[in-house]
Amino acid sequence: MKPKNLIPAFSLLGITLLSVPAAHAADAAATGWYGGISVGQSKAQDFSASDFDSTLAQGGLTASGTSVDDTDTGWKLFAGYQFNRYFAVEGGYLDLGRFDAHTTVTAVDGSPITPTSVDASVKVKDGLFIDAVGILPITEQFSAFGKLGVYSLKTEISASAGGRSASDSARNSDLTYGLGVNYAFTKELALRAEWERFHKVGDSDKTGQSDVDLLSLGLTYRFY
Repeated sequence: MKPKNLIPAFSLLGITLLSVPAAHAADAAATGWYGGISVGQSKAQDFSASDFDSTLAQGGLTASGTSVDDTDTGWKLFAGYQFNRYFAVEGGYLDLGRFDAHTTVTAVDGSPITPTSVDASVKVKDGLFIDAVGILPITEQFSAFGKLGVYSLKTEISASAGGRSASDSARNSDLTYGLGVNYAFTKELALRAEWERFHKVGDSDKTGQSDVDLLSLGLTYRFY
């Protein structure tokens, strides 16, 4: 082989060697610790007027004019570690808010009574979670992600009727999963939008049970 015929080979080798540090640099820029806060709307999926009437009926109570508020403000604080461009693990503290119901009980075990107002509220708070996060880079600034993990949440229920009140609480753990997108304004600061579902929150015997969704916007800061 003549020396001049080696020029294309060395050129190709040079391009290859130059591209290796760039790839490592891209991977290095995608690794490290990050933290943030997200705020949005939470919604209890199984907290409708018909669900509430059904629960009262199981206790022998007939209700009418039931209304519910099945949405509230939810928020979370989170921190995580990104291992490479495609995978991270994150966890944090979670509060999914309060859901309220109001109705009027008109009969007990089929016997009419003086109509009595009943108010109930369910709080979902003091939550902890940890998620595995799969990341799909789309551009230098924009990415999508999916997550799967577990949570631990405390559910409190309180009810009042005719001057009397009662309450109960339970803590349970189950699966959580979600989808989202991330947009990086700078190397450190990014905006994320995500939907998450917390599966079977609460205790079916003590507080009632429902899937709870959280649709939120958040800010993330990456530490270098």
